[in-house]
Amino acid sequence: MEIMSIIKKMRLLLIISVLAGFVHSCQIKDTESIADFDSENMDGWTTTGDINLKPFKTELLPSDIAGFEGTGVLNTGHNQVEKMGIITSSEFTINKKYINFLITGNNRCNAEKNCHARIVINGKVVKYAPPTRFPPVEWGTMDVSEFIGQTASFEIFDNSKKHFIIIDQIYQSNKLALGNNQISILANKKFILFPVTKGGRQYRFRLEKDGDVTEQFVVEMGEGEPDYWAFKDISNYKGKKVNLISYCPTLIPGFDKIIQSNTIPGKELFYKEKERPQFHFTSKTDWLNDPNGLVYSEGQWHLMYQHNPYGVIGSLKHWGHAVSSDLVHWVERTSSVVPDDLGSNHSGGAVVDFNNSAGLQTGKDKTLVAYWTSARHFTTPSIHFRQCISFSTDGGQTWNKYANNPIIDFIEGRNRDPNVIWHEDAKKWIMSLFLDNNMYAIFNSDNLIDWTLTDRIKMPANECPDMFQLNMDEDPEKRKWIFWGGNGNYVVGNFDGEKFDIEGEAHRTHFGQHYAAMTYNNAPNNRIVQVGWLNKWPFPETNFRMQLSISNEITLKTSPEGFPTLYAYPVKEMESLRTNSWSENNISVGKQSFIPDFEAELIDLNAIVKVKKGGILKMKIRGEEIIYNRKENSISCKKNKVNLLTKGEIQELRILVDRASIEIFCNGGEKALFLPIAMNRENRKLEFSTSGSTAEIKQLDIYELKSSWEK
Repeated sequence: MEIMSIIKKMRLLLIISVLAGFVHSCQIKDTESIADFDSENMDGWTTTGDINLKPFKTELLPSDIAGFEGTGVLNTGHNQVEKMGIITSSEFTINKKYINFLITGNNRCNAEKNCHARIVINGKVVKYAPPTRFPPVEWGTMDVSEFIGQTASFEIFDNSKKHFIIIDQIYQSNKLALGNNQISILANKKFILFPVTKGGRQYRFRLEKDGDVTEQFVVEMGEGEPDYWAFKDISNYKGKKVNLISYCPTLIPGFDKIIQSNTIPGKELFYKEKERPQFHFTSKTDWLNDPNGLVYSEGQWHLMYQHNPYGVIGSLKHWGHAVSSDLVHWVERTSSVVPDDLGSNHSGGAVVDFNNSAGLQTGKDKTLVAYWTSARHFTTPSIHFRQCISFSTDGGQTWNKYANNPIIDFIEGRNRDPNVIWHEDAKKWIMSLFLDNNMYAIFNSDNLIDWTLTDRIKMPANECPDMFQLNMDEDPEKRKWIFWGGNGNYVVGNFDGEKFDIEGEAHRTHFGQHYAAMTYNNAPNNRIVQVGWLNKWPFPETNFRMQLSISNEITLKTSPEGFPTLYAYPVKEMESLRTNSWSENNISVGKQSFIPDFEAELIDLNAIVKVKKGGILKMKIRGEEIIYNRKENSISCKKNKVNLLTKGEIQELRILVDRASIEIFCNGGEKALFLPIAMNRENRKLEFSTSGSTAEIKQLDIYELKSSWEK
């Protein structure tokens, strides 16, 4: 095999490169030690809570925790009774750019609340860093250059008995501490290939081009043959010197398999896998989650999304990018935003700067501006979350990060997920931003860069806000604003460009595994088109992970109960996938079940059903049972149940079935249920039956759908 032959030729060069990298951090000149924990003498250090101040012997750590130096570490709970508290160093003067340390632990996701290392000045936490991806040990760093000359202390904060930190070799330096696995290459091929071992240890890397950091990312790696190859397109780096550097101080298994190549192993199987959804968006390989940066421009729908292009875990987030002319057929592009020293690129929105408010336009193409959260505690150096922008001046082909990022500094909590729209009446750009604990903020701006906080609102949701305006019952004279939260809860109200006045309580239309939905900016004909993340995946063995919902048209109507309600329904473009069809009216379903003379794998089913009081209609579609219960006035599937708004014996249902999901839209979209399901490939039958009384299917239209990936 060509790839394995190239690997063998590179191994000697790689081993020499790795061995040359073995330099003890404190042998580097111009460093000052804060602590190495090799002595049981902890003079000057104090502790609160029940954490033991005594160093933990390195030799007692399990063999899989390797890379700590010397004889001792500070350990808040691994291989011992887990403790809670704060360990604080004696005060010292900051006189170097960085504070480096070796660290591992098991709580990077909620580190700012539960478990982290931090710098404290005058009683205030000014920097913090989470534990890394246990069990690998990595170098962590906090950039403290802005505090040079000030007196500080170093703290280890552990506020959870479920989590722990192990830390060692804390020192000041003007150099960033890096690991000993390094490769230097001259880019002369299209891709760098990374061997991925699913379930392997997670190792973090940084990629530098001509000395500038271009990306940070994580790869699951292990011994033996990889499960598949992740790839980085370096065609734009041709002729440039590229350095790949780890943060791990020990040799990484599989590191010697990283190579350049003009081909991607397994490429011929992309979108042909038996588990691949056929009309839901999935990335070619690897992990995806929240839709991001949804924007329409010059005839193209731009779909961006949270993406880890180096594995099937939700690690350091890139923005994947795909485009479509019809919301159905997609072409995947390279990542639009990638993590670097600014941090992991968490969710946000995008706009077309139609009036060049930001002053970034360089040609005839209107600038696309993307807003994202710099989740910098996931990268090195670590810092609180902040808000940043990237922009494209060529229609989304290439993207640049704004030179003066961040545009909004840390406010509170996990402030994140900036989403921006244009408010026509106020002639302002509007940003919605999640803060913390059900609290959101609203900002406005004249130039897309400088933002003024104008309002805070609280609602039963977290993360991923969205704002949009809709006609009430299709009446343009009755316009209402919607404020949407990540879990699908929304409120209706009025918004003047500064204050959002909520009318009534929060409501919800979307149920099941549907999260972080976002609507397209700048959609034609004032359409509100929404996409969500189906946040469970039924095929754990695949080399691609997770899927997005189909695109839904969102409208605002007065519900049968009399309050403003969002309706969600498949966009009309979905009908372009319909092929074979079967229809029948006035079908009685009683003691004997009804089985249509129709079988298909991909299904678009439309039914108007009539169920008498106390009756239950069961619809078995490819072996999965969907139940309408007249008494409860509910629709249910796979232990997920939704109570409907429309009461009475007549109900309208639309059901879309793909290889990995069922989506159910009730009564024109008053409620929608999104269910990731591993459909039985062999079962393509449909069956209708009743319980409690007879039922009638007044109208039944079934369509077979073709794949959106077929050329």
